[in-house]
Amino acid sequence: MNFLIDHNVGRGVALALGEDGHDVLFVGDVDPHMSDAVILAWAVREQRILITQDHDFGTLVFQSGQPHAGILLLRMGAARRAERVAVLRWILDNYANELPQHFTIYENGRLRIRP
Repeated sequence: MNFLIDHNVGRGVALALGEDGHDVLFVGDVDPHMSDAVILAWAVREQRILITQDHDFGTLVFQSGQPHAGILLLRMGAARRAERVAVLRWILDNYANELPQHFTIYENGRLRIRP
């Protein structure tokens, strides 16, 4: 799968997903201060699922009507990299086909997939 990893998720997570064989780009490698609107447009242009911890993407999608190729919002607070990677691997093992074109939220061991 193709992913764009927001800087707040971490380079280590991006590297781990890349090692798993996914096509991964990390926002922090380009500009860690890139605006959310620019990040979202980049993900749409390249048809990448955006993985983020930034709640503002929900506002862009649901209130401003911005298009997306899929967003996975991790509500994991200050979780360590290993925990984020384990959660993402679990999500991809079980729900990968449902992520494109959906707004997905992971929180407290639960996954909500919205159109």
